[in-house]
Amino acid sequence: MIGDSGVGKSSLVQRYSKNQVSSNHKPTVGVDWVIRDAEVQGTPIKVCLWDTAGQEKYNAITGSYFRASHGAILVYDVSSEDSFTHIQDWLTHLQKYTEPTCIKMLIGNKSDVPIRYVPTDRAINFAQDHELTFLETSALNDMNVSSAFDYLIGKIHESGKVRGQNFQKARMEPPKDGGRKCCTLM
Repeated sequence: MIGDSGVGKSSLVQRYSKNQVSSNHKPTVGVDWVIRDAEVQGTPIKVCLWDTAGQEKYNAITGSYFRASHGAILVYDVSSEDSFTHIQDWLTHLQKYTEPTCIKMLIGNKSDVPIRYVPTDRAINFAQDHELTFLETSALNDMNVSSAFDYLIGKIHESGKVRGQNFQKARMEPPKDGGRKCCTLM
């Protein structure tokens, strides 16, 4: 999960992993992570969701977590023009550290708000220009949250980049489970 502070990255992770959203969430410091079990085409997968801080001062830290990511979700707030403008910078930062095979998705979050400053067609054009899948979501109303994550996890699985037990030796990870595969989403 990559994007400016306050766009709802942590809320999207909470909604997907725990089906809840905290009303008094504090900004992520550095990086936080959550594990969720998923299933793709009958194959059980452990999904490691890395929730990165949106403040620029953490860029050096978050960049190191991008390296072995199988997928990345760039998030902006539909009611914040600045957060959308900064997506290009986040994408450049992401591309600097990830393999070209990292599957990327653009999410416009907070689609439930009455006033929006980023038109959907503008985001669609940006996504098409950068070969990103695009969805609008609302973590608050649980709109398209599971669809976004499930789609990206499915694409990662199709790509053949999901690894078995030897996954990410250099990173913190949960205990291994014999028959499961794992994918990492930023």
